Amino acid sequence: MKLGLFDHMQKHDNPARSYVDLYKSHLEVLEFADQAGMDFYFVAEHHFDMGFSECPSPGSFPGAASQRTKRIRLGPLVYVLPLWNPIRVAEEIAMLDNLTEGRLECGFGAGIGPFSFAAYNVPWDDKRQMTLEALRVIKGIWTHASFTFEGRYFKCKEVDLSIPLVQKPHPPLWMPTRSKESIEEAASTGISTVQWVPAGMAAARRAFDEYREVYQRVKPAAKPHIGLMREIYVAQTDRDARTEGEFHWKNFWQRRGGARTYGAHGSTGLSTILDGTRRHELMDMERSIDEGSFICGSPETVTDQIKKIARQAGADTFLGEFTFGVLTQKQVLNSLKLFTGEVQPELRKF
Repeated sequence: MKLGLFDHMQKHDNPARSYVDLYKSHLEVLEFADQAGMDFYFVAEHHFDMGFSECPSPGSFPGAASQRTKRIRLGPLVYVLPLWNPIRVAEEIAMLDNLTEGRLECGFGAGIGPFSFAAYNVPWDDKRQMTLEALRVIKGIWTHASFTFEGRYFKCKEVDLSIPLVQKPHPPLWMPTRSKESIEEAASTGISTVQWVPAGMAAARRAFDEYREVYQRVKPAAKPHIGLMREIYVAQTDRDARTEGEFHWKNFWQRRGGARTYGAHGSTGLSTILDGTRRHELMDMERSIDEGSFICGSPETVTDQIKKIARQAGADTFLGEFTFGVLTQKQVLNSLKLFTGEVQPELRKF
């Protein structure tokens, strides 16, 4: 299996904590993961997220991390494309591909925060069409000496990318696939896909099966990854993991699933996949562990849990979010050390 970190970059409702300290602590975790031989690090893009997720520029952090790491592959998961000019994204990724010396992975998506769209004066209802059109512009700029395009949302004329990409024809791409259109786009062009917790394992398996069906029909040249992303906490024993992890798991879903995520601004945009019933289910830690939504336990237990959900989904990649809830830096690093020292070697054989 391929193994990596996913990072919402959470500030945990702690007004006393500086952003200088926040970003330094996440770089420390990333440096350890790099030295421990993990494959990937991905960071989310969120805006005005009231302390829950604090990376509005998902290219900036991998740029900083590129100078502190040697081997781990870095990237955004995702650039929220409707909020960006695709010409700017194409240029920025070219720069990052050079800064990372060809270690860049790049995720694109449509976004889940309606308030962000309102703040940027971008129509929420058009986000999927805007994402697919922006992706065509970005790929066009990367693969043509001079690119011209005129679409419904974006246009450009004779754009010549001055910074050559290190990886040809471009860095590996990722896309969360929650719609028929995104599944078709990703699978038919060899874009790797990933599924998170909210919709549940059955929905993840259906999406992956549809993805595999399209991929086998089209058989694009690029060989993609199929990944699962989960919050994870590892301790010496199952009892310690559950005792220490329960508060942080519940805290995470109180923040992610409730109105507090955007304060007075309301919905997070997850309502279509995270209704009241599902939120209640996720707040039950034992149920979440049993169904494979929360990875929690001793190294042996966590190894078995990840193997189980990988088999159920047909996934070849696991991305763990170790920095969730209000876990301290010491707890995060202890959990990550147990994972890389005892779980990672077993999953490499899987």
